[in-house]
Amino acid sequence: MKRPTILTLLCVAGFIMSLLSFVQVFSPSVKKMGDWIPAVYGLIISALFVSYIGIWHFKRWGGELFSLGLMAQVLFLIFKQGFTLGAWIEISLQTATLVVVLFFYKKMDGNL
Repeated sequence: MKRPTILTLLCVAGFIMSLLSFVQVFSPSVKKMGDWIPAVYGLIISALFVSYIGIWHFKRWGGELFSLGLMAQVLFLIFKQGFTLGAWIEISLQTATLVVVLFFYKKMDGNL
C-alpha cells in the first residue's frame, strides 16, 4: 500500500525534529544530570529517528517503536523537568503522528 500523504509530511517533520533534538543531548543541562543521562537521552532520540524510518517504509515495527520511544521521551522529560516550549511542540507533533500511525496501523506491513 502506498504511504498516505499526511504520514509523509509528519515523517519529514519528525526527521527534522529528531535531528534538532539530538543537539540537546550535548547541552549542559543534560550533562549536569549525570554520567549516563546523555547516553540514555541519545538512545531515546535515536530510537525515535529509527522509528520514523520504519513509519516512512510503512512498517508496523516503526509504529511500535515510535510509541515506545514517545513514552520513554515523555518519562525522560518528566524526570528532567524540561518541558520547555520546544519540548511541548515536539511532543504535540509526535502525539499527532502517533494518532495517524494508529489510524493506519492495520494497513501497515507486518514483515521486516
